[in-house]
Amino acid sequence: MLGHLPSAIGNMSNLEILEIVDCSISGPIPREVGALKKLTFLQLAYTGLSGRIPSSIVNLIQLTVLALQVNNLSGKISSPIITPNSCEKCNYKIRSGLLLTSSNDKI
Repeated sequence: MLGHLPSAIGNMSNLEILEIVDCSISGPIPREVGALKKLTFLQLAYTGLSGRIPSSIVNLIQLTVLALQVNNLSGKISSPIITPNSCEKCNYKIRSGLLLTSSNDKI
């Protein structure tokens, strides 16, 4: 897969799983991802994504897996919704630093 994640992704209102791994997409994560209210699994890892993690990601109240590792992303996810206790597996790294990891399976 090449190119960018389109902002129209926010129109996929019934999307529950978004997994894009080990491909050559680039650019930022569109803020429209935060409109995916049914999303339970978000993995955008080992890609060329860059820029700030959109603040709209805190709107993903059904999210149980978040993986954004090995990208060129920056910023923090500050939300009472997405915490180590609310997310079964949360693993997101910004550049080389680990911001949050929580899992019963010891990620």
